[in-house]
Amino acid sequence: MEIFLRSLADVKWEKSNKARVASGANPKTEWKHLIDNEICGSEGVSVGYGKIPVGEYLPLHTHEP
Repeated sequence: MEIFLRSLADVKWEKSNKARVASGANPKTEWKHLIDNEICGSEGVSVGYGKIPVGEYLPLHTHEP
């Protein structure tokens, strides 16, 4: 097993693409993926950091396993 370290400052903010916004995603929310399968090969674990501006909302949604 390898130890994985990642600084929040080193990760770029992500936003929903136009197709997701058109289907109801809030274009003002942002997030950073810190740990997931594509980044570090984790299996079944994803960790991120989200930002929702005051007065905005995160619509009900699901994620594929």
